[in-house]
Amino acid sequence: MDGPRIDAIARLLHSQSRRYVVGLGMATLAAALGLDGAHEVSARCKKKCGPCKRCKNGKCKPKPDAIVCAGGTCLGGSCVQTPSPPPPTGPTCAGTLISGRCVLACGTTCTSKNGQCAIDFQDSTKSFCFPVTAAACVDFPDICTQDAGCAATELCAKTNCGPAGADQGRCVLFFPPS
Repeated sequence: MDGPRIDAIARLLHSQSRRYVVGLGMATLAAALGLDGAHEVSARCKKKCGPCKRCKNGKCKPKPDAIVCAGGTCLGGSCVQTPSPPPPTGPTCAGTLISGRCVLACGTTCTSKNGQCAIDFQDSTKSFCFPVTAAACVDFPDICTQDAGCAATELCAKTNCGPAGADQGRCVLFFPPS
């Protein structure tokens, strides 16, 4: 180094506080030894902090709440699973539910409405009330094997409308529950 440069550095250091000069010297020494801030910070915490914590002053401190993590969101330093929204609730059926259709069950309410009880062709364990508006098989022309084959206001009922009076499914109107 030449004389004017040394004089300029001396003037600069003399004008600064002792604390600044010592800090500058320590930073220069740390840089010469290959120590930088990134290595120093990661070496402070002895254990891995986890996805919802960070190393601060040598200790694992919680990250702010509501930060997204692998299993959901951070809450109080822990990754908590984000709860699923509840399933949508639909209307409840006051009668009997058959193939997604809410129908009036057989019983005294059915007979008081001048209805008749029919057995579901698809599921013989279920029965429903239908209005007695017809008396013959020709009044139920649509043959079926499943409730899905009938209109939305009908179900596939077990009838004796098959050849020689055999069981056969026919689409029949049903009463909705009262």
